[in-house]
Amino acid sequence: FFKVFSIDTLTVYDSTTFVSISRYIAILPDTIGKWTIEGVSSKEFSSKFYKPQKIDSISPWAEDTTTKSKVWWGRFYVKTNLKYSKLFFISLFGDTVKLYCPDTLKGFIEKRSGNALPLKERDVQFGGFQIYLSFNLLNDNKIQTFYFRIGTKDKIPGGFVASSSSIHEQEIIYLNEIKVRFILGILAGIFLLAAIINLTFFISLKDFAYLY
Repeated sequence: FFKVFSIDTLTVYDSTTFVSISRYIAILPDTIGKWTIEGVSSKEFSSKFYKPQKIDSISPWAEDTTTKSKVWWGRFYVKTNLKYSKLFFISLFGDTVKLYCPDTLKGFIEKRSGNALPLKERDVQFGGFQIYLSFNLLNDNKIQTFYFRIGTKDKIPGGFVASSSSIHEQEIIYLNEIKVRFILGILAGIFLLAAIINLTFFISLKDFAYLY
């Protein structure tokens, strides 16, 4: 049932701004939906993770649709080659999303997000339809192991979990968010101006057509 492939380690440099991490992710279906990070990160589960099989160039990480689940676990390795520690964002898809960041004292730090979670309870409270979670990378030149858990209302293939994942530098995300809000502000201003003009015509001409 499980497909065994070698998993590459993602190396992050000071110049890294965006990385599609599909090739670095190993996945594991949680058919009962009750596994914990303690169990999944144990040696017992280590060999059960597998890499989605490439099928074609159009959907390079699409897995055969016979393997579907409402809950998927993902794992990827990151090695840093940084002068200074940096904050990154990972983009994941799902109704409930949990990212487990390695921590020397606690084992893992859990961060939450997802479409089913209220905005104020999400780790990153912007992004629109995009779901982001933040994590720090230290300049220690060591390999760190990250895990994530994705839950959806309907069963999805694991290949989709991998193909929809990417890492972004903090500054890039902030700049994109500023651009989006600027454009939305311009559109809101245009609609407000149109409403004021129509209201002015209505007051002057008493024509209800300007209220529509």
